Amino acid sequence: MRIASPRPGAGPRLALTLLAALSLATGAFAQTVPQEVPPETAEAAAEAAVPPPGEAPPPEEGQPADETSAPPERYRLVLLRFRIHSARPLGYLTESLSGLLGNRLEATGEVEVIDPDRVQEELRAGDEDLSDVELRRLAQRLDADAVVSGSLTELAGRFSLDARVTPVEGVRSHTIVMTTADEEELLGRLPELASRVTATLAGVAPSLIADVLIEGAGEIEPDLRFLIDLEPGDVYDPERAQQARERIEGNLQVASATVDTDLTEAGVVLTFRVVRSEAIFGETGVESGGEKVIAVHVRGNRRIESDAIRARVGTRVGEPVRPAQIAADVQEIFNLGFFANVQAFQDVTPEGIVLVFEVEENPVIRQISISGNDEIEGDKIRDALTLTTGSTLDYPLLHENKARIESLYRAEGYYLAHVSFEIEELREGSIAINFDVDEGEKLHLVEIIFEGNEAFSAQELTEAFETKTWVPVWSTLTAWFTKAGTYSEPIFIRDIQTVEKKYTDNGYLQVEVGEPEVEPREEGLFVRVEIREGDQYRVGSLVVTGDATIDLEGLRKKLKLEEARSSTAPS
Repeated sequence: MRIASPRPGAGPRLALTLLAALSLATGAFAQTVPQEVPPETAEAAAEAAVPPPGEAPPPEEGQPADETSAPPERYRLVLLRFRIHSARPLGYLTESLSGLLGNRLEATGEVEVIDPDRVQEELRAGDEDLSDVELRRLAQRLDADAVVSGSLTELAGRFSLDARVTPVEGVRSHTIVMTTADEEELLGRLPELASRVTATLAGVAPSLIADVLIEGAGEIEPDLRFLIDLEPGDVYDPERAQQARERIEGNLQVASATVDTDLTEAGVVLTFRVVRSEAIFGETGVESGGEKVIAVHVRGNRRIESDAIRARVGTRVGEPVRPAQIAADVQEIFNLGFFANVQAFQDVTPEGIVLVFEVEENPVIRQISISGNDEIEGDKIRDALTLTTGSTLDYPLLHENKARIESLYRAEGYYLAHVSFEIEELREGSIAINFDVDEGEKLHLVEIIFEGNEAFSAQELTEAFETKTWVPVWSTLTAWFTKAGTYSEPIFIRDIQTVEKKYTDNGYLQVEVGEPEVEPREEGLFVRVEIREGDQYRVGSLVVTGDATIDLEGLRKKLKLEEARSSTAPS
C-alpha cells in the first residue's frame, strides 16, 4: 500500500490541492486526507513545526549572503497562555495550546510571536485576567502590536475556545469564539483560528462568499452539495462552514472531508475536499487489515529531523494497520509546510508491517530578484514581499506575493500590470525566484461617477478630495506634484469618508456610501460610487435646562444648532 501527497505546484490556486487516486494494479493508492488528526506528542511537534521567527539557514559554503531582499515587517504579537476550565486534566492541551497556536501564527509569515520567557518576565504574579488597559500596557512594554489572550472551557467532552485580540492602539478588543466536539477537532481548527487572528490584526472585515467548490466527490457531488447551506453572496461564517463539513463527513460514502478558505478580491472561496470511502476501504466500505505495525520509519529528509516528523504521526507501533489513519498521517506531515511530496509505504515482514513515510523536502530560496520594473523601485517592491531568502519554497505564499506586487502597481495607477515568476534551480535543494513585471500602460483616472446623489452635485462631493481626475494638458504640467490622474485605493477610501461626513453634517443621518468600483477602459479609469442618501433630519425643538443660576437663554443663543423652521422634515 502507498499513500502520497501530490506536488503543490500543480496549479495556480493559493490553496494546495491534494488528489486521491487508486492503483488497482499494485494495490496501492495515492491520496491526501484533509482532516487534521492531533499528534500524541503535540508539544514536540509544535517545537519542530516552524523554525524560530526571523531565523534562516546560513548560506551554503561558497554562496554569498543575499542582499536583494529585506525581511518583511510583521505583526509583533504577545500570546498569553490560555486559561483552562475543565473538571478533568487535559494533558498536553494545558501546557501546549498557546504554543501550538503560536506556531500556526508564525507559519503564516505575517506574525512574530514574542518570546514567552520575555512575556513572563513582564507579567506580575496574579496577572491572570488583565483588563484591556493592562493588556495594552503590556503590549507597549514589549513593543508589540497586540496581545492575544483567552480561555478554553471543556464541558461533557465539548470545547469552547474564546480568544481575545487586544490591539495596542485605543481600539476595543475583538473576541473570536470557536466551539468543537472534541480535542481532535479543536487541534484541527487551529489553522482557522490563526487565520482569523491574523485577519483581525489586519483589520479585515467579514467577507462575503464568492464561490463554494467541492473536490473529489465525483458522481455523489449533487448529494453533498445538498448538505451545504452556504451560497455565494452569504456572509462567510466559519462555524457554518464547519457544520457543513461535518454533515458531508457524515455521509456513508465519504471517508473524510475538510474545508479550505481562499481570500480573493471577489470574497472568500470555500473548497470542500472529499475523500471517498471506496478510495480507502475499497468498494465494500469495510476497512481491511488487522496486521500490526512493528516500526515507523522516515526517509528522504535532510534538514528536518525524523523525530519531528514522527511526532506528527498518529499511527502507533503495536496497533493494527488502518488506511484512514495513515492517510491522515500523510496530511499531518504535509501540513508542516516543509515538503513538496509525502508518501507512505508498507513493507510486509513475517513479524508485521513496517510503515515508511518518504518525504521530498521543499527547496530553500537562496535568491529573489525582480525584473521589468521601470516605474516602481525594486526596494519598494521587496518591502511588500513576505517571501524571504533562507526560507523553504511555499507555493501558496509565492502566488500571494505575485498578487502583492500587482496590488502595489494598481495603487500607482497601473491597472494593466501583470506579474509572472520563474523558479530556477541553483543546485540540489536551492532555488532562485525571479518576479518578472509587465507594467503595461498607466491608466489615468478620468472620471469619478456618483450614483444616487441628489442633495449634492459631484463637484460639491469631490471638492475636498485628495484624489484628482486627469485633465489633458493641465494635468501634464501639474501631475508631478498634484498626483492628478493617479487612483490610489487607500487615498480614495479616505476621500469618500469626507462624502459621508458631508451628508451627516447636513442632516442625512442614514446615508450609505458604497465601496468604489473601478472600471479600466481604453481611455482610462472610471470609478463609480453608489450613494443612498436617506431622509434629511432637522431639529424639531431645542431645549436647554440645568443650573438655574446660569443664563440659560443667553447660552441658548450662543448655540449654532437651530430649530427647523419647516415642519416637512421626517420625525
